Amino acid sequence: MNTHKLTIEATSLAELGLLDEASSTIERALAAAPDRRSVYEGLHIYLQRGCFARAAALAEQLLEFPDLTEEETQDACIAFNFAGRTLDAYHLEKSIKPASVSAEISMQYGLACRASVLGRYSDARGHLFRSFAAGNLTGWQPWRKAFLDSELAPLWENAAALPISLEDAIRFIPVPFAGIAANNADPLPPRIVDHVDFRTMPERFRGLFENFSSGTFVVSPRQEQLQPGAFRDYVRWQQEAAMSRLPVFVEIGRKASRIIWEHQPAMAEFAARRGRFGAARYHLMYFLRAPFGATPADVPAIPLLAPLTEEFRAQHAESPEDFRHLNNWGCNDDIAGFIEEGYDRLTPANKSSGLAFLALGNCHFHEGNIEEAIRAWSGCRKRWPWDESPVMNIASGLARAGRWDECEKVVGHLSSGFLVPSLRELILGRIRSRTNGFLWDGINANPEVPTPRMGGFYPGADEEFLADRSGRTITVEGYPPSKPWQSGFDAALTECSAGS
Repeated sequence: MNTHKLTIEATSLAELGLLDEASSTIERALAAAPDRRSVYEGLHIYLQRGCFARAAALAEQLLEFPDLTEEETQDACIAFNFAGRTLDAYHLEKSIKPASVSAEISMQYGLACRASVLGRYSDARGHLFRSFAAGNLTGWQPWRKAFLDSELAPLWENAAALPISLEDAIRFIPVPFAGIAANNADPLPPRIVDHVDFRTMPERFRGLFENFSSGTFVVSPRQEQLQPGAFRDYVRWQQEAAMSRLPVFVEIGRKASRIIWEHQPAMAEFAARRGRFGAARYHLMYFLRAPFGATPADVPAIPLLAPLTEEFRAQHAESPEDFRHLNNWGCNDDIAGFIEEGYDRLTPANKSSGLAFLALGNCHFHEGNIEEAIRAWSGCRKRWPWDESPVMNIASGLARAGRWDECEKVVGHLSSGFLVPSLRELILGRIRSRTNGFLWDGINANPEVPTPRMGGFYPGADEEFLADRSGRTITVEGYPPSKPWQSGFDAALTECSAGS
């Protein structure tokens, strides 16, 4: 029998759970004429059996073949890891170039485990949070497994003492801390485990599990029914272990959020220097919105933003309630009510503010009142001649109304500091195709927690800000803008406003 047929037979035996027979068969294939598939299948079989030294030897053999797939390389990492060759697994895993989100999640999670075992806790935290930010895979739910995983236990034991820099905080922002905490509130479904977890788990629980894949295991539905007491105890045990680690994670999120909040005025000043006044305003709005009790009087002096700061202070002095309502986008809770009565009830300083005009335009746009939205945004533009956000909104209104030529005129005059070339090309392409009335779909210019990149609106801006804060010299194409408000722009906007 040739190698190919023996490999197929061994794979079939393994799928039936006949691992001893599968091992004997794959060894015959390997002894005859080992090829890439037989080596890989042998690695899988020995991982399932828990024969890690043999699996690692086959991983070494597998690495001799060129152009391995991500899955093959990942399984070689797992073999090294279970065999106690953590550093080899770490270096090999770092060589993977993931081609999908799921592969990125798995790779970063694996790197976190290896770094944790190696005592590289800052690296482990970074890898794990990158995995968390990328998503949560349905098959093994890394958002839940991470708080039971025995390889990550050293990280959780040391994470509270790790410092969090501004750079760390910016990188942690994409992690959905609240969502992950909520995901772990329920003890069910039981978390997936692996061979290393078995070493720290009470032995009486091991009989509950069946093989999942590549050395991982899940609770068997049959054993759950046959051993209801052991299952209840296991669920309680794993949830207690997870809940003991989760507060450390939640506290990291709180610290990172506080650091980001404290730096919002500096981010606003940075954005203003680059002609990104809409972003600068959004940073100040978040600074005043976050639950830390700040008022406009707490905003430090930023000369480029002095008119905005003075306007905010006047609004707050006249009516703190109205200012908070506008700053927190309270109109979104009752859009029709804000249009019909809420706007008119604002105190004079708040009613005539840029925030009020911006909110009124947004509400009209949401209700489909496009002409009214354009008029309100034009009022915002007059109030804030340095902020291009209402102009961006006017372009959206014109696109929704099918006024494409006017829309293109307006977008053409948005400054290079505000609209980077890649986004300008995308938006102009949408305008010229005349197939999408939602110009900014898929572009998150207003992230829940703003950093200089504004959710991707300004690629590389986070790194530029960090360099700026450290005093390093940086070069930014198109900065400073020669003249962000050209006379042609005002003419185009006047024409659009008149047409509405």
